[in-house]
Parts: sequence; structure tokens; C-alpha cells
Amino acid sequence: MCGTVSFLTRKFFNPKFILGLVVALTLFSCGNGTNNEGLCQYSDPIRVKMEIVEVSEDPNQEGIYEVTVEFDQSIFAEEPQSLGALRNEKITAEYLELNPFIHQGTILTGYVYEVIEGNCEINSPAFDQKFRTPD
Repeated sequence: MCGTVSFLTRKFFNPKFILGLVVALTLFSCGNGTNNEGLCQYSDPIRVKMEIVEVSEDPNQEGIYEVTVEFDQSIFAEEPQSLGALRNEKITAEYLELNPFIHQGTILTGYVYEVIEGNCEINSPAFDQKFRTPD
């Protein structure tokens, strides 16, 4: 019994543990950082399918491709979405070569967490597919 109490005392009153807990709570409560009012609450994960409906060259940027996906549900299903914007990446010919599954008709899968309370940014979906990026 004394060994267990001693272990718990060392574990939970360890300055590194307490500092880590404070940092984690601070990051969680601050969300993504833009005009948050209080804590943000997110939904349980929503399983989504995203169909690639179009792959075309961007008429405004030479060498950049626009990959349009449509979600089957979630807040992202309201209108077609740009894969590049969701992943915060520019889709180039090299990117398409490294990710041969990116073509019209492909179904991508993943999860979305929607904001249910608070003034927070909506998170990008978490994709099941592993994307490779050019060096």
C-alpha cells in the first residue's frame, strides 16, 4: 500500500507532469486561436466519405490543379470542397504523381469533428489515406 501511495505522489506531484497538464489544458481551452469565447466543444467523430468529382488545372495558377471533393455528410457536405484547401497544400503534377489515387471517382474516407459550442474554427477532416508530399 505504501509503495502505491509513494508512486502516485511522485507521479502526480512531479513538476514536469503538472507543467504538461497545464500546457495541455491551455492548448485545449484556446482552440485554434481566433476570437474564441470560452471553451470549444466538438461533436463525436463523424465518419465521412469524400468523392473526388473533378480534377482540373487551376485557370488562375499555372502548374496548380484544383481537386474538388463532395462529402456525404457533415458541415462540409453543404457545398463542394477543395482538397488543396482542406489539406492546406498546393496540388501540383508532382503531387498527383506521388498520390495516384487522386483522380475523378475515387472515394476518400475519414472523420470530421464539428463545432457544437463556442466560436472556434472548424477543423479539417482527418483522412484515412496517407498523402505523400513532394520534397
